[in-house]
Amino acid sequence: MATMYDSVDPTKIPKDAEIVAGYVGGHWPTYSRLPGLFPNAQLVSIAVNASQDAMVLDVEVGDATPDEAPAWVTRQRARGGDPTIYCSRVSAWPDVKAAMALAGVVPPHYWIADYTDHEHLVPGSVATQWTDAGPYDISVTDGTWPATKPPAPPAPTPTPSEAPVPVSPAVSFKLNQQDVFQVSGGTLWHKWLSGGSWHNEAVAGPQGGAAKATATFPDQTPQVALIGNQCIVTVEDSNHGGWYFAQGTTTGTWGANRLP
Repeated sequence: MATMYDSVDPTKIPKDAEIVAGYVGGHWPTYSRLPGLFPNAQLVSIAVNASQDAMVLDVEVGDATPDEAPAWVTRQRARGGDPTIYCSRVSAWPDVKAAMALAGVVPPHYWIADYTDHEHLVPGSVATQWTDAGPYDISVTDGTWPATKPPAPPAPTPTPSEAPVPVSPAVSFKLNQQDVFQVSGGTLWHKWLSGGSWHNEAVAGPQGGAAKATATFPDQTPQVALIGNQCIVTVEDSNHGGWYFAQGTTTGTWGANRLP
């Protein structure tokens, strides 16, 4: 294993550090200073929002969100990178893993914050940030990460049965809840993240449905809009007919209407 340091003031980090991490943007853009301060160290770049490119994405309050992580990971891989997500073991890691699974994205590496003040490596992580030493944070790595590798060969194009099913952009139409919509197996599904867990219900289709609609829906990306106090989801059925389903922010019932 190896020790990694990060700090908003990199001059406080021990000069003989093996691995040093820094931010490419945000309030403390330290990464650009690291080559001059630590010429012999392995350097790790951290993005603080999903629009930035780096080796690591910081997922925590005020930075990137769990639902932004899958698209960021996909973009870094397209650039030839081997992406890593930094997040808290308790407050964010379950949500990040759930977002990856929902989006059909192969999990990235995980750098996990788990402050016990005792050096340890959380199972499933490549690095664990275990203490705040005052002027800097200390992490332990698995001894192989971060590694400089050539870009992996492109993945084979999936067959239709293997291709990930499109998911709508996330919305939030109820308090403390994130919602996405997906068509799978001919059925429109509503999936939501609440209390750290994912839930789902069939809205309409052959697999059942909360809405009273008899139709089958081919794979597609549902169109979602928040209008007033309602969430409106629009899809097309297998006969090219349009449907919209609506649920109020204070109700739990889906209404169904076929478009003329």
